[in-house]
Amino acid sequence: KPDIAAAPSTGQWVDDVETKKIDGRINVGRKDEQSYRENPNALLERVNAESYVSKTGSGLKGVVFRNIEPGIAQKFGVAQGEVLISLNDEKVETKADALAVGKRQYNRGTRTFVAKFLSNGQVIERSYQLPDR
Repeated sequence: KPDIAAAPSTGQWVDDVETKKIDGRINVGRKDEQSYRENPNALLERVNAESYVSKTGSGLKGVVFRNIEPGIAQKFGVAQGEVLISLNDEKVETKADALAVGKRQYNRGTRTFVAKFLSNGQVIERSYQLPDR
């Protein structure tokens, strides 16, 4: 098991079985990465998400999370009602967009994902670090 105190802050993945927050990033563990690689819809089967359009007139669009299994919410730092706006500055407006953007970037070699969320009226960022295969 890696020494958490020695975790790099440079955006490098820390080899671990479990997904956990390390140095401000969600470090996706091998178990979750393998599960989602084998069944890309596995996460979405445990999260209800739908398209979102702001009612304030700002035109902000994204994907609002509903009915998230508590374990998933805690592990990935997402709360019910939050809206995913973009992945690595690429806008997402539907669940299909989010999957396509993530898959495309991952297949191009991206392993660090900065997700922007609308949370309680504020835009916040969360970083996710995925392992190389």
